Amino acid sequence: MMDSSGQPGGETQNEPPQGGSEPTPTRPEETGSTLPDPSDDNTQPSVRAELDRAQALERQGRTAEAVGHYRAIIGEDPMNVRARNDFAVLLERAGKPEEALEQLESALESDPESVELLCNLGSILTALRRYDEAEDILRRALRISPASVPTRIGVAVVNFRRGLYEEAEAILATVVELEPDNAVALFYRGESLHRLGRVHLAVDSLQRSLEIAPDNARAYRALGILYDRRHMPDRAAEMYKKARELEGS
Repeated sequence: MMDSSGQPGGETQNEPPQGGSEPTPTRPEETGSTLPDPSDDNTQPSVRAELDRAQALERQGRTAEAVGHYRAIIGEDPMNVRARNDFAVLLERAGKPEEALEQLESALESDPESVELLCNLGSILTALRRYDEAEDILRRALRISPASVPTRIGVAVVNFRRGLYEEAEAILATVVELEPDNAVALFYRGESLHRLGRVHLAVDSLQRSLEIAPDNARAYRALGILYDRRHMPDRAAEMYKKARELEGS
């Protein structure tokens, strides 16, 4: 995902600031969504087996083989919404967002009211800096499900990328009220507060996000920048070191 174009001040010479990336597209098992399950009775056993195999290959880091299995699934069952969604997630994580978009757009032809598909599409469009399209898609998802937390976060991230930090922070504040342990919302709220100059609140939000998701290297790096701004070089160096360790793992 692309870094934010708006960079905060206060960084050290050797530690350039990095914005957080967009929330990444997700699979049904990661969100508890209502996309069709591959074990549904109308799914052919051969297709279910290929989907299980593709997911296993991806977990093993055998991306090229996983791609082949997803293509086989879609060739046999072009209307398989879950297969196209999961394939899109794999493609996005493999650095092929344009191909991921194609899969999601095809899936939406079969299930145009799927909030998860719309949210995933909005996430990729945001990563590609196609902000107008991303907002249109995410607003469409909100009309279908106004309470959707991932969609609200998606809209907030579009605002963040546009430099509308007040708007982003306001949305994320309501999300955190609803879900106090939502690490993604806490992270982006901390980044928004940072840009607004509310340093102490930003630190609190980022620290809380790390209590929930301690492997977020971007949050450690953002905290390093904030500690630099607070003239705490030792703490800043500690945060940068932790970020580098996670980025290298």
